Amino acid sequence: MARKKKLALTMSDGVEVRDLDELRRHFDGESAMKYFRDGRLLDWLIARYYEEEAEAVAAIDKDDPEASKKLCVALGVDHEKYFDEEFLTRVDEKRKILKTKTKDETIIGNARLTALTQEDLADLLDLDEPKIYLCGEKFTVPWGALSKPKAKKAPSPKTKKPSRN
Repeated sequence: MARKKKLALTMSDGVEVRDLDELRRHFDGESAMKYFRDGRLLDWLIARYYEEEAEAVAAIDKDDPEASKKLCVALGVDHEKYFDEEFLTRVDEKRKILKTKTKDETIIGNARLTALTQEDLADLLDLDEPKIYLCGEKFTVPWGALSKPKAKKAPSPKTKKPSRN
C-alpha cells in the first residue's frame, strides 16, 4: 500500500515544518493565521494525528476577534511573542521597505527576522531569534550575541564590534 505524502507548512523564515515541535520553533503569527483561515493548518494537524490540537483549532471561529489568541493556546505558543500589535506594525513597515530594495519574495518573507535599524536588531536579539538578517549600513552587534551559535552575520552590512573594557 502506497504511503500518503504529508505536506509541510512553510513558515515565513522558509522552514518547512513537519511536526508540532518544528511548528512551535518556527512559528509566526502571519503564516499560522493564513493556514488557519484556509484550512490547511487543521488538515495538517489531522494528518499528523495531533487530535487535541486539531479539535481545539476546529472549535475556533475564523471571524472571532480572539482567534489568534485561541490559536496560540491550541498550539501551545506564546501569543504575545507573535501577535504584539506594535511588533506586527513594524514587520509591515519592514516588508514595505524591503519591497523597495528587492523583488525577492524570500527576503521580503523574512521581514520579521530582518533588522533595518539598531533598535530592530536589539528587539530581535531580545526575542532570541535563531537567525537574524541585517539590512542597513552599520550595526553594532553585542559580544554576547556573537558568541551564541544562533547569531548570524550578514556579509553586506558593516558590523562594528564593541571594544572590550
